[in-house]
Amino acid sequence: MAIIPQERERHQPTDGIIERFFREMKIGALLRSSNIRKATGVPTMALFQYIFGLVFLNQNHYGAMQVKEKPFGKDTVYRFLNEGRHHWERFLLKLACGATELVRSWSHAPQDKLALVVDDTVFKRPRSKKVELLSWVRDHNENRYYRGLNMLTVAWTDGPTIIPCLFRMIASKTPIMGARTDLDRRTLASRRRKDAQKTKPELLIEMLRKIADAGIVAYYVLMDSWFFMPKLIADIHELGYDVVVRVKYREKHFFRLGKRLHTLNSLLQIASTSSQSAPCSIRVELKAGQGFLPVLIVFTPHDRIKGEWIALASTNTTLTSEEVILMYGRRWAIEPMFKMCKDTLRLQSETQSRSFDAIVTSVTIVLTRYICIALEYRSSSDPRAWGELFRACLDEITQMNFSEALHYLLLSVQNTVSNYFNLDPCEVQAVLSRLNSAAHSFTLSLFPLLYPALRECES
Repeated sequence: MAIIPQERERHQPTDGIIERFFREMKIGALLRSSNIRKATGVPTMALFQYIFGLVFLNQNHYGAMQVKEKPFGKDTVYRFLNEGRHHWERFLLKLACGATELVRSWSHAPQDKLALVVDDTVFKRPRSKKVELLSWVRDHNENRYYRGLNMLTVAWTDGPTIIPCLFRMIASKTPIMGARTDLDRRTLASRRRKDAQKTKPELLIEMLRKIADAGIVAYYVLMDSWFFMPKLIADIHELGYDVVVRVKYREKHFFRLGKRLHTLNSLLQIASTSSQSAPCSIRVELKAGQGFLPVLIVFTPHDRIKGEWIALASTNTTLTSEEVILMYGRRWAIEPMFKMCKDTLRLQSETQSRSFDAIVTSVTIVLTRYICIALEYRSSSDPRAWGELFRACLDEITQMNFSEALHYLLLSVQNTVSNYFNLDPCEVQAVLSRLNSAAHSFTLSLFPLLYPALRECES
């Protein structure tokens, strides 16, 4: 009988985190405003909490139904997942809007570098044959094709935290299985299937426009080389975002420098000759359709392939080369998010339903779990969320220069040694002075050419 209390104690902290997340983010109100409701029977909130908590209990739906009796049956859960009138896109967007505002209130850093990260991943269903809109999708990491769907995601990041905002499940032009044909074209379920057959650039512009209309504050859009399309970059820039993207080495992309058109390879030669240090940059105009868009091209050496260069493009030409590289580095945060959702939060294995609506519902719940974990991790690990006193101390330490920090460190060493070995503070001070003189002499012997400069600094 002692096993049951231990199991409850083990899950009690997680339950507290989930309850606090549901309360602070007002999940019930978000469900109702997104038309996720039931007229009779089990409340929608109970079903959502049940599905949301399965992964934290290390259970699946079938196992949870066998262990303990529920006030609802398994068919109730399946009907909830397969319902096509639930507006899960609106729910996730409103949740992301509240989560980003909460993260911004915790941070006291400059917020002019907030960005939206765009990337896609493969939603694998390798054993499925009759899943709605099932397609052959290429996995670029493994360089092979899988049966499944493509998941285009836009996430918000301030650097330490990334919050998924919107996603779209995309099928190929010639899917293995077609979509349902018995749906009214005016319904949400029909529009959802129609969007799944659009192109990625078209869907991306629609998603960014919805994110801007929702009030999510961001200034940059970060994308990898797959999304380097001049027309797409120009359309995103018209929405009010600056773009930082990795450039493809293709001969059909032209850049205007002065009155001449250049390819990326010719720009690399010009930039490398004008600047002897890496990274090097050059301001040009990208040919996008019938017009030109001013961009800053930054060339940095490849960290794994000797002799290769990585080219980054930024529509904000006032940034330095280092700022462009650091901004693009924030794009990597979406890759661990995908890995965590797949390996830990059961993105691909949560449901094996054939319905396209059930897949959208399951993915939305998985991303909601990730938002819960991201907020909890940020609030518990970020020192800027630990109170005003620690914020003041953090600002004081940040503004401390190297000499002051070294002075306080030597004082700490002096007090520790004198107290531990019961030595006279004068003797400890004499030892530290000898060490300081020896280190000074050693530094001068290593850098004889800098001796006049060091003497000038001492004076």
